[in-house]
Amino acid sequence: MIHVFAKIQVINFSALEKFEREAAKIMLEHQGRFLTAFETQRNTDGSGEEIHILEFQSAEHFEKYRQDAKHQSLKNYGLKLFQPLK
Repeated sequence: MIHVFAKIQVINFSALEKFEREAAKIMLEHQGRFLTAFETQRNTDGSGEEIHILEFQSAEHFEKYRQDAKHQSLKNYGLKLFQPLK
């Protein structure tokens, strides 16, 4: 079992919800899931910051999820909604 921690800069929380629903479906295909997702900051313009904690059966399952064509397409859409924080 592996856990992935992602801290992201959100541009549009409303659209991010759609992204999360679709990502969860793809994760299930690769024995993964959201453990939790929560806002740490929301600005008046609809932007902010969110934390995602994901769980996958193994590192191999996570890599297959990341390489999945559906995930890649969704990731390209997601880049309009958020950016990973460094």
